[in-house]
Amino acid sequence: MSNPASAPTNTGRSQDGEEPGKPLAPMWLFKVMNPIMKGLLRSPLHGLMSGSLMLITYAGRKRGKPYTFPIGYFEWDQDELMCMLLIP
Repeated sequence: MSNPASAPTNTGRSQDGEEPGKPLAPMWLFKVMNPIMKGLLRSPLHGLMSGSLMLITYAGRKRGKPYTFPIGYFEWDQDELMCMLLIP
């Protein structure tokens, strides 16, 4: 179950000079790193990153084409995971 007292709050305002809506990394970095992370997570070396990354695959809406993205995750609470999409 979720504990509202431990949930992060988001006021929608920037924090300490942070520009709202600005990505954490440049777009080109995601385009370079996502295929590298996908390859690593599909290889026998996946144990290097499997503790904090996983692959999520879904079918496209119109043609059913599969899309796969690396997702970062960590345990938020008992039986709950917090995920972070690693694409812009």
